[in-house]
Amino acid sequence: MRIVASGARCDLGEFEAAVITLTCKELKNESEEWAVRLRYAYADALDKAGRKDDSKEWFVKCARIDPDQITDAEERSQL
Repeated sequence: MRIVASGARCDLGEFEAAVITLTCKELKNESEEWAVRLRYAYADALDKAGRKDDSKEWFVKCARIDPDQITDAEERSQL
């Protein structure tokens, strides 16, 4: 649900609000499949908010728990 709400905030141009929406203790989770999507959405929201260094850090964290590469986090972490 957080990912959907964050996406809506991004659609409205409220990028910092999108980041806040995704800020939660679950970002630390590394064992659940959904954690990849949550971290990716968080990194993407940071990127859209202009927080490039933070975004890169979270794309790296996402890629680390995404061995099947269901996202392009590894690629985006290298930009």
